[in-house]
Amino acid sequence: MHPLSGIRVIECGVAIAGPMAARILGHLGAEVIKIDNRANSISAGPPAWAPKDIGKAGADLVPGSHLNGEKFSFALDLKAPQARPIIEKLVAESDVFLTNLSVPAIESLRLTYNDLRVINPRLVYIAMPGFGFEQGPYREYRSWGPNLSSLSGLDYLTGDADSGPVMTPLPLPDYVGAYHAVTAVQGALLRRDATGEGGEIRMAQFETTVNVLGPQVIEAQLTGIVPGRTGNQTAAAAPRELFPCSGHDRWVAIEVFDDADWQRLIGVEGMPGALRDQRFATLDGRTTHVDEIYTLISEWTVARTNREAAGTLQAAGVAGNPVQNSWDHLTDPQLEARGYWKLVCHDRLGLDLTSSLPAQFSETPARYSHAMPSYGYDTERLLGEVVGLDDSETRALIDAGVAETFAPLPEHLAAVSLDRPSRTWAWPLLRLKTPAISPPASDSSAATIPLAGAVALESCLVLDLSDSLSAYGTYLLARMGAEVVRIEPPGGHALRKERPLAGVTSTYETFMDGGKSSRVIDLETEAGRGAFRDLAARADVIYDSSGPGVLAKLGLGWDALHMANPRLSLVSVTPFGETGPYHGNRMGELGAWALSSMLPITGYPDRRPMLPGGALAANLIGATGAYSTLAALNARTRTGRGQRVDVSAHEVLVYTCSGMLAQIEDGAERQRSGVRALGAAPYGFFQCADRQVSLLALFPNHWAALSAWIFEKTGNATALEERFIGTSMTRYRFFAEIEDLVNSLAGQYNAGEFCSEAQGRGVPAMPVNSVAELLSDPHLEATGFWDDVELADGKRIRWPGPPFRTAGLAPPRRPPGIGEQFAAAHV
Repeated sequence: MHPLSGIRVIECGVAIAGPMAARILGHLGAEVIKIDNRANSISAGPPAWAPKDIGKAGADLVPGSHLNGEKFSFALDLKAPQARPIIEKLVAESDVFLTNLSVPAIESLRLTYNDLRVINPRLVYIAMPGFGFEQGPYREYRSWGPNLSSLSGLDYLTGDADSGPVMTPLPLPDYVGAYHAVTAVQGALLRRDATGEGGEIRMAQFETTVNVLGPQVIEAQLTGIVPGRTGNQTAAAAPRELFPCSGHDRWVAIEVFDDADWQRLIGVEGMPGALRDQRFATLDGRTTHVDEIYTLISEWTVARTNREAAGTLQAAGVAGNPVQNSWDHLTDPQLEARGYWKLVCHDRLGLDLTSSLPAQFSETPARYSHAMPSYGYDTERLLGEVVGLDDSETRALIDAGVAETFAPLPEHLAAVSLDRPSRTWAWPLLRLKTPAISPPASDSSAATIPLAGAVALESCLVLDLSDSLSAYGTYLLARMGAEVVRIEPPGGHALRKERPLAGVTSTYETFMDGGKSSRVIDLETEAGRGAFRDLAARADVIYDSSGPGVLAKLGLGWDALHMANPRLSLVSVTPFGETGPYHGNRMGELGAWALSSMLPITGYPDRRPMLPGGALAANLIGATGAYSTLAALNARTRTGRGQRVDVSAHEVLVYTCSGMLAQIEDGAERQRSGVRALGAAPYGFFQCADRQVSLLALFPNHWAALSAWIFEKTGNATALEERFIGTSMTRYRFFAEIEDLVNSLAGQYNAGEFCSEAQGRGVPAMPVNSVAELLSDPHLEATGFWDDVELADGKRIRWPGPPFRTAGLAPPRRPPGIGEQFAAAHV
């Protein structure tokens, strides 16, 4: 059994956010039926290594399991009238409907919640368009992850203070949206099991991304200073930076969180003696002299490989982690020890490589059975088994082009052995064992699993032992209605002191502990441990980031706690998980990104790699902790028992970047590109009269509209030349000319005017916003996104709205004072 065994999901997803969310639900055990369409598929053509005349089958060979693994492909033209009864039958037989189509598409296809709930009142429905259904000026804008990254403020915060914003190579809002969607769906399933009622989840990915910048929004209001770019540095730790190592473009991330860390670092053998200067002994001193410290530490790191440097630092108790690329993941001993890479069934290749979820479940493990299905592979079977059509009815739909089935290989290639080139050299490095697997099959028998005590999230008690890297998970659970109690020592937990501060208040903690209660328990004393045991006996979840084995050493081990409360789950969210050679290592925000494979291609071309702005790693890790917690609670609904869940922060970021495994297959060496995306044009930042905008023209209709606009406003006929017609990859050969053309147009407008006109012409474009612009954004105003919260000192601030809108959400609430309890039902 898996956490979501017996759940059927219908996915109408495009691009990344919707498909990624559905893939995670599939790994958690749901039967996911993807309504496929070639216009929305991952790739229109075969990979470079495939035979040139392979035809439609070539699109099935792209390395797409990071989006569409664990699914069934049902190729159906939703615009055809004959498709409507098929969709209605699927909806009637399913538990979840998930889509990230645009609002106009959802409405024209009659796929709104009101359209579908009359078919299935128990349906959990989630729509996650870029700007949601609420009425606002952006409601029908075209939304892409890169545009949302700039509009939400993420890009503005990425880069050095002395230079402009940097574009991240991955559209990170897509992953933010996906992880929150998995969280929201599981919360709604818990509610449905408890009440019998389905419900609607409305997610605007713009709002979801702004929500994760809550600490920066609060910082701007409490300090009066708009957060800006700080490179890889932070007010909470010094030094926190990437240091050069031996080899081409090799770096190590070093994070010194406090003065004790500093003493450990300067005690490392070979460190320059000048680092012992008393000027550097305090956080303020190190912050003041950060450039001098950087030079001195670099003398030590540059003589070592990044893994050697990281290993030496970790042995001394210092958070040092190598900056890894995708190839480094193939020989990462921690990933190998935890079985992160897996071989799964592929209907054309036999076997394929996939990444696994960053969470391991002790009783109801995740499912890893099959890779991305070939387009239409399951169409005929599903038309018969689920929709109930006979063979002649199925053939009539296929002949009419309403449905499409698995494309056979061209006859002359039927005997050709297809295989990924990386299989011969990359897979042996992973030392994987070939599993005994079979082609995927429906898990329909699991639908009869009886419920063993359904409880909605609002009735759950969560004991919170999170840290700064994981606390967003319990913030989400509190916002969804759970009673979350922060367990902290006398004097308060460390998060309360984390910079930046507004007076004595941590702006980071203000957001992350919003909606929680506090209970002071000294776990170093027997009385405190007894009080904790009493709470654990009544709790549903312990959400713990104290470190592998720490609770057990205190006499609060899992076996004893679970024996006293069999319905209890222990969710451990730690830097590297509970097992593996790195399980005791340390890591912060920078270290997590360093290991992810994204940093080597993020940043300015002539500088060191750059991490994404904000505390985005902590948000992605926290959201994973939240959806993993809810998976354990959903599993308990079916089994009656809690379980251990082991979440690795390291693996969260590797999983987020797992699509970059394509680098291994194509062998291309990507480099940092600053404000443009490698391989496509136009795709990047462009300069308007007042500020920058993010614009991309990926499809032929995008470029046709943009080039006509350029000619119309500038009179330059170069934009209309035939050499620019084709794909965005074709135009990349001329990216300098393309950028000059777009800038010549953009410079005639202010950013707001330019983006409004671009969207009206069908070109995705959005301004690069700061937090100040977010606080006055007209769409967020119109949709009522902001809440009003009064802090303990009486000051009222704007609080980011929830990451999704659904039943059962708790109203926003300020963080508790030390020992302050807002809800005493359980504590």
